[in-house]
Amino acid sequence: MKRIFFPAILILLFSPYHTQADPLKIKTVPAEKRLVAKSIEKTGVAIPGKTLRIASEVSGLLEKLNVDKGDVAKRGMVLADVDRKTALLLVEESKAMHKEVLVRKKLVDKPYRDDEIKIFQLKVDKAETEKKQAENDLQRFSKLFAEGHTSREQIDNAETKFQTAQLGVEIAKRNLKMAMDGSRVEEIQAAAVEVLKAQKSLNISQNNLKKTRVVSVEDGIISEKHVEEGEFVSAGQALLDLVVMDPVKISFAVSESELPFINLKNKIEFALSSTKDKFSGEVSFIAPVADSRTHLFNVEILVPNPNKTISPGMTATVNLGTNKMFGYPVKADWLRFHDKELGVFIISGGKVSFLPVTQRNYLAKEILLFEGVQEGDAIVTFASKDLAPGQIIKGLPDKLKKELVLTEGKEGGK
Repeated sequence: MKRIFFPAILILLFSPYHTQADPLKIKTVPAEKRLVAKSIEKTGVAIPGKTLRIASEVSGLLEKLNVDKGDVAKRGMVLADVDRKTALLLVEESKAMHKEVLVRKKLVDKPYRDDEIKIFQLKVDKAETEKKQAENDLQRFSKLFAEGHTSREQIDNAETKFQTAQLGVEIAKRNLKMAMDGSRVEEIQAAAVEVLKAQKSLNISQNNLKKTRVVSVEDGIISEKHVEEGEFVSAGQALLDLVVMDPVKISFAVSESELPFINLKNKIEFALSSTKDKFSGEVSFIAPVADSRTHLFNVEILVPNPNKTISPGMTATVNLGTNKMFGYPVKADWLRFHDKELGVFIISGGKVSFLPVTQRNYLAKEILLFEGVQEGDAIVTFASKDLAPGQIIKGLPDKLKKELVLTEGKEGGK
C-alpha cells in the first residue's frame, strides 16, 4: 500500500494543474492640477420665521377658545379667555374697597364741612356774648352789694356764671380750632396708607384680569391646538402653536470648505424647486458648531414673505455663488475604503499612499484633492488586489503623463 500511495502524492504536487496567485493589476491616471470654477448650489427647506407656543398666564377654566387649527391669527386678536368671570368679580370688589378708603381718607383730611365749621364759629360767638353778659351782671351786682342793696349769695352766683362763661368761650374756641385744623398727622398718614394698599390691590386685580385674556402677539397661522374649550388649564400650559409666515427662513447646510463664502447679513439668492421663482434673503444665522453626524454647518436665510408665496416645507435651491480654486479632480468610483476611511490611493515615486477624502474635498458635487498629491503622481483608478500605504510598485515612471495599466511591473500606456 505504501509503494502505491507515495507516487500519487508526488504526482499531485508536480501536477500541471497546480496554479500560482493572480498577478496584481493596476490602472492609474496622472494627477493633473486645474482651476475649478463651479457654481455652488445647496438644497434648502423653508421653515417658519417663528413658531410660538402660546400659553395661559393663569390657572382656571378655559371659558372661550376663539380659534381652531389652521385659522389665521392677527396681532392683538383675542385667542382665548381663562377664568375671566372670577377675575371680573375680583376687580369689582377691589374697586368698591378702593372707593371706601377714599371716602374715609376724605373724612380724615377734612373731618368737618364748611357749614359745620360755621356752627362752631357761631358757638364761639354765643359763648363770647354769654361771657360779656355774665361780666356785666357781676359788675352790676358788685356795685349793688357795695351799696347794700343785694346779698352775698347773689354776688357769688354772678361770679360763678362769669367763670362758667369764660370756660365756655375757651371750650368753644378750642373746638373751632380742632375743626379748622382737621385730623391729627398720624390719622392722616394711616388713611393715606390704606388708600395706597387699596390702589395696589385694584391694580393687581386689573392686571390679573388682563392675564385671563390670551392675545396673539404676531400675525400667523394656528398650527396646533392642545386644549378644548371647557377644560381646566394651568398657568404656563400650552394652549396653541402659532407659526409666523412673514418672514420665513430657508435652512440649508454647508461644508467646512464652503463656510468661508457665507457671512452674516449677506444677501443670498435662491429659487423654489416647485415653481422656479427666484427670491433673495439675508443670512440671519450660521451655526457655530458643525453637526456631529454630518459634519456640516447649518445656515438660515431670513426672507420677507408678505404675499405668503413661500410655505414652510417647500424645497429651495440656494445659490452661494461661484467658487474658484486649484485642485486635483477625483471621480467617485476611484474611492476605496482603507481602515474604515474613504479615500483614494496615490502612487508617487513607486510608493503607495492613501489620502482620506472628507467633506472638505467636496465642492459643488465634485471631489477635489488639495494636498498630499502633486502633478505627475499616479492616481489609482483600479486595483485587482488590496493596496497598502508604503507598498512598493515597480514599473511606474517617476512622473506619470498618461493613463497606465500595470501588471506586475509590465506597463501598458493609453
